Amino acid sequence: MAEKRSLIKTVVRYGPWLPWSFLRHCVYPTLVRGRRAPMDAAAFFDSQYKETAGKQELSDALTISKTFDPNHARLHYNSIERSIIKSLARIDFKSPNPSVLDIGSGSGHWIDFYQSCYGSTRSVGVDLSRYSIDALQKKYQNDGRVALVLADVSSADFSLDERFDIISAIGVMFHIVSDEKCIRALKTFSEHLKVGGVAIIGGQFGWITRDVFFLKRGDTVEVTKRIRSRKWWRTAVERTGLEVACFQKTKNERGVLFPENNILILRKPEK
Repeated sequence: MAEKRSLIKTVVRYGPWLPWSFLRHCVYPTLVRGRRAPMDAAAFFDSQYKETAGKQELSDALTISKTFDPNHARLHYNSIERSIIKSLARIDFKSPNPSVLDIGSGSGHWIDFYQSCYGSTRSVGVDLSRYSIDALQKKYQNDGRVALVLADVSSADFSLDERFDIISAIGVMFHIVSDEKCIRALKTFSEHLKVGGVAIIGGQFGWITRDVFFLKRGDTVEVTKRIRSRKWWRTAVERTGLEVACFQKTKNERGVLFPENNILILRKPEK
């Protein structure tokens, strides 16, 4: 308890001069007390979207949080788009009209991005939220290029009878807070990628592996986000039949707080 009080005093004293990323990833998690358990991701996102169902369209901002500023969301997504384009250029990825498996499709932003920027003519959007899938079905009901699946990519029984040029999981993998399930999802990516295909993962890939966001429910603290280090990713990827192609740091705007938004590219190598 004394150590906790000391840490709080330090944060209060030096907080205004400490980087927000450091406070969020290294300080705040140490202040959270209680028995930790993984969140029920489907229930979490259904709850987040349910409150606005019928009142407004499912938007990019809402997929981040109920209070996220729409213009900040646009800036956030734009910065990730730039990092994806830079990353694919760095590894010289060339696949005209790629097929795309979009994990955690939310409002459909990344389905639209790969269609407009890379000419995707086949996209399968996957989400574990029924509210998201319902919204996406309305959005793409007249677009024959898009198919939608209600499923959890970290589930042991997830399987599609199809392989893709691109698997996109932006802002998704850190919500799979179980390391075992996260590795299972990576194996699923490997099974669903064509040779030479890439998995594009958006998140935080630094020096630490740590639970960073939580929900308090009675005596239990539900973990809603877990970031993993580059070392963790390299070790996990070795077990999946994929290889790390590159890391790309996304430049944040000063004074604007974004979710974790760096890019990791994994590639399916020739055997």
